[in-house]
Amino acid sequence: MLEYRFTQIALMGQMDQMKLTETTSDDGLAANPLSVSATELVRDIGRVRERVLDGPIHITSHGRADMVLLSQAEFNRMLNVSSNDVDRLEAKLTTVIDTVDMIIVIFDQDLRVRRVNKAYCDHFQKQAKDLIGMSAWNLMSHPSDQFLTIRMKEALKSGREEHLEMPSSYREGRQMRYTLKPWPLGVAFFARDVTDEVNATDRIMRDVALDLALATVPDVGTGIVDNRGEITLAPRSLSNLLGSNHQGLVGSSIFNVIHPEDRGEMETLLASQSMETQTIQIRYLRGGTEYRKVDLAASPYAASRNEHCFAIAMRDIGSA
Repeated sequence: MLEYRFTQIALMGQMDQMKLTETTSDDGLAANPLSVSATELVRDIGRVRERVLDGPIHITSHGRADMVLLSQAEFNRMLNVSSNDVDRLEAKLTTVIDTVDMIIVIFDQDLRVRRVNKAYCDHFQKQAKDLIGMSAWNLMSHPSDQFLTIRMKEALKSGREEHLEMPSSYREGRQMRYTLKPWPLGVAFFARDVTDEVNATDRIMRDVALDLALATVPDVGTGIVDNRGEITLAPRSLSNLLGSNHQGLVGSSIFNVIHPEDRGEMETLLASQSMETQTIQIRYLRGGTEYRKVDLAASPYAASRNEHCFAIAMRDIGSA
């Protein structure tokens, strides 16, 4: 006869207070083969035991699974996790947290370091073995970082994840984003340098504001073209200067609005490999009806796809 044990998950109330809540079949057992009510367990434990060979049996009360019945073999398997399994799981976890570039520190309930990843060690030029067991108060010794330790204590107490962003205490001019996430035995600390993201957002907002300002200045336009003359960015200032539709300019050619006799000069400028800003004077078509003279300055740069592009600024100087 197999021996069986009960693994209690969350026993709510006493056994004699539990009521039958499952839909039962004609033989008195629950229609769901993976669960039985507490009442069924008490009344016919023998037949319930027979079914445990098909898998764990959930003992339910009032719609909740309060206990689980396991076979002895399954119970032993769960208790006797081999060291190889533990080592394998440990290796997987180490591989993951050491691969990401985010700083990760795992603290226990006393806010002592249990694990640090490679990104942390590289950032602070430390060895992991020297940090294990260190208190968060000592690890984060900079005065402004003590605030992070206080927030970790709050997260540990409340069980709620904390998010915050603040300047780095160790690298001037860098902005860090922190996540403090409680786990069953402590707090996991995540930190990521978001300076480039913040700067990129700032640049976008700045460029939008600059575009709006330039659009109010008559006879001045700016934009971006590649080395083939395709317009890849057409701010309002450029569409206002050319008297063209803002949406229709992107993807069109700058040569469509240049006097045919000035095409060669523009082609020479775009073919240049110099990284110096160049200025030429050409004629452009305004509003599709009139050619006018314009001073055009082109400043080259390498785009992210290694394309040679130009930021251009055009200023109308009068009739052709």
